[in-house]
Amino acid sequence: MNDNLTVLVADDSRVIRKAFSRIMKEHYELIEAEDGQSAWELLQSEDEICAVFTDWEMPHLDGLELTRQIRQSKNPRIKGMPVIMVTSKTEDEATKQEAFDAGVNDFVAKPFDTAELLARARAHVKRIDHEGEQEADKAVMDPTSRIGNSQYFQQQGAQMVAFANRHNLPMSLALVGIDRLGELSKKHGANEKQVEELAQTIGGYLANAMRKEDSVARVGRGVYGVLLASTDVKMAHNFASRVQKTVSKAPLMLAGDVLENVTLSVGLESTEPSRKRKLPGLLKTARERLMLAAREGGTVRPTLGKRQSLRKIDSIDRALSLVVNQRSKDVDLVYLMKRLLPLLLHYDKEMGSEMAQQAVKIIKGQLPEK
Repeated sequence: MNDNLTVLVADDSRVIRKAFSRIMKEHYELIEAEDGQSAWELLQSEDEICAVFTDWEMPHLDGLELTRQIRQSKNPRIKGMPVIMVTSKTEDEATKQEAFDAGVNDFVAKPFDTAELLARARAHVKRIDHEGEQEADKAVMDPTSRIGNSQYFQQQGAQMVAFANRHNLPMSLALVGIDRLGELSKKHGANEKQVEELAQTIGGYLANAMRKEDSVARVGRGVYGVLLASTDVKMAHNFASRVQKTVSKAPLMLAGDVLENVTLSVGLESTEPSRKRKLPGLLKTARERLMLAAREGGTVRPTLGKRQSLRKIDSIDRALSLVVNQRSKDVDLVYLMKRLLPLLLHYDKEMGSEMAQQAVKIIKGQLPEK
């Protein structure tokens, strides 16, 4: 299936998101969001998303409000986005009508099965793909600015990753985002053309910082994808820091106003000579790190042995205490859940819970990417 067919899954349950991934990963590229607000931010920055599966009840922004924001968007691509609500509330006709009134296109009931989920995806994502083919999107790189489009980034990225794998060389991928671009636009009363001019200017600084063998492309609103050939994580981090420093001191303008201290957030991921990688996996990790960096504001999230630094906590009470105190990032959740696998298997045997079955399959599948 076309690599450009990307589906956004918004659900605050990691188990549900992983269930989606298990069922759909062979057919679509998935982007995950843990709440409605994160989903909304991704829709504005990721141009390749062509359908949204969202839970109803989520923190920060629920599925209904997310749908309303999508339908009220001034961006035609976002406004016309198919939205499929994944919820047990489909049994309530009044609630169902409320969702339709908000702009929901379809429903999938929990617990969902493989056939139904894929049928809904094919019905809606196929339509978006057909419309996209009519636009004849092609991989394009502007020879003057040396900045490509999303298709160019996918094409060049696949080639660079394949070359790195074949010759056991490192390469790095960076996603670079302009911090608080929406806020800047509103503050200075800028229109889309003026925002576009700012994005092109910043893209120019990125292009000038690269070597001839590297590539940069626009992959979203105020988001750039950078491919760095023969570059390990330390070199990529140095590149990102250098670009951040250059842009923060650059004489940037927006709607006739001088901007000061414009910051960039960067999500990095690098290959290793001993480990074969694929572009979708690199992109997914870099995207997650970009979101974390953007929340911190103007930081770089590199690959620095994240898995090895997590704490292998055996005590459920201790793990829950860390999660409740918003320190879940300190816990190696995959390790902990694997320790719970025998208990889940026993629960599944005694209770026959489909949720337990999904959790077991997900945990068994939590292996490093090949």
